[in-house]
Amino acid sequence: DTLSDLGYYTRSRIVCPTQLGWPNRRSRYYLLASRTPLPPWQPFPQWHQTLAGLLQSKVAPALWLNPALVQRIGSAMDRVDANQAGAVTACFGSSYGKQWLHSGSVLIDGDRHRRFSPREVARLLGFYDAFSLEGLTPRQAWSLLGNSLSLPVVRYVLAHVPGGPQHSPEVL
Repeated sequence: DTLSDLGYYTRSRIVCPTQLGWPNRRSRYYLLASRTPLPPWQPFPQWHQTLAGLLQSKVAPALWLNPALVQRIGSAMDRVDANQAGAVTACFGSSYGKQWLHSGSVLIDGDRHRRFSPREVARLLGFYDAFSLEGLTPRQAWSLLGNSLSLPVVRYVLAHVPGGPQHSPEVL
């Protein structure tokens, strides 16, 4: 109401990457405000991105979880199997790598479990591989990425700003 009283046109919406066919749950509230009229929300583009398609073929041994830990608290972890159709990860928080619960998913790989690498978390947020994580420890990278937004969703939202980017899956 305040923005409207000040002469702004607004659009707001809660959007989760899964609504755009991206395998990461990260619902966030987005608000656009402009002095010129904003177009109505367009249908969600669909990327049809799979979790398996974002994984690295080799990861650092330090990412593998101790089987005793998984035995003890595994049922409380958000575990995801990339081989399952429609596999979706939980939102990765900045405490990923420090806390075992409520900070992001762990990957089931056969009878073993592991954390997602920082590069995989970046991919799950829509960052290109050219985005540099060089010089950061995994914990530092997870902390920074955990405070990030989903780039496919940001592109979709900004496509509703006059002169903003396209939100087609072909241009991500």
